[in-house]
Amino acid sequence: MNVCDMALELREVMIRKKEGLRDSLPKESVIIAALLHDVCKADIYKSAIKRQKNEHGVWCDVPGYDVDYSNFPVGHGEKSVIWLLQNGLKLTADEIMAIRWHMTAWDLAFQSPEMKGNLNAARERCPLLALIQAADGLAANLLER
Repeated sequence: MNVCDMALELREVMIRKKEGLRDSLPKESVIIAALLHDVCKADIYKSAIKRQKNEHGVWCDVPGYDVDYSNFPVGHGEKSVIWLLQNGLKLTADEIMAIRWHMTAWDLAFQSPEMKGNLNAARERCPLLALIQAADGLAANLLER
């Protein structure tokens, strides 16, 4: 919800600054991409026992979570898009690009020049991508800290 709230606020700010963005950032698309960009995380968290220091500095076992990507290991943004399409959601091209590439460079560390070219082409074509990436980063790094 934080990503969606942030994306809607950023949309309004950007439209005030550049009215021509209104058509490139339909409110419905902002909501869809913001709410569903991380649907891929639905099956990756598994219960686990973690080690953590208590208030006395002593290591203790505490319940926590590990991440397991083995159920459908196709990538972060790709997995979200695939699941949404498989489940009958009709996405626009911009919504697909925004969800697929919302991790931007974080998703590229070991990828090919072709993938970097695809990301750059998506950035050029799809303002929604920049909006969702920014909203996701701001929500995760400032609001949810």
